[in-house]
Amino acid sequence: MIAAYAQVKPDKPPVTFRIGKPATSERCPTAQKAIGFYRHKYAAHRERMNLTGPVPRVWYDCDAARRRADEWRFKAKEAFFAVRAWTRYHYAWQTWLPRHWVRVGSCETGYGGDPNWHHANSSYQGAFGFATSSWDGFVGSADPKAGPYPSEAYLATPRQQYEVALAIYRRYGMSGWGCKG
Repeated sequence: MIAAYAQVKPDKPPVTFRIGKPATSERCPTAQKAIGFYRHKYAAHRERMNLTGPVPRVWYDCDAARRRADEWRFKAKEAFFAVRAWTRYHYAWQTWLPRHWVRVGSCETGYGGDPNWHHANSSYQGAFGFATSSWDGFVGSADPKAGPYPSEAYLATPRQQYEVALAIYRRYGMSGWGCKG
């Protein structure tokens, strides 16, 4: 194995880590298992938000592994709260979608019930019944905070569909919808 040395913080001694799995006696199995568990949780939470997961695994000596396990526990906890906030922002449409837009979505694709966010047929997609050309044309005008936007409206989150609908509304008013709410 190749041993490498890295300085974690200027006030702490260098940490020894090895590339590749160390021998069983060096592993510190509890800490190594904790690192794997929290790295997995971290990656799963970030994947839900369409973000990349952690960098490839490196094996540390026992003291460093314990510190890294604590760091990954903290990162996993942060990622959990980030995905919770992201989900609330994108999917809790009952709390932030204005009633007028709920009525438009209900009329366009909900058939009187809740808007059908995953509606797709040969002509229209999403809760607000976007034509493919309209979706493609107005995604660039929508709020980038809600992005990245998918290529199809029915794959978009409720927030993304609403932001594109607002971009269309700013340009054409309610004339773009058969159901005007």
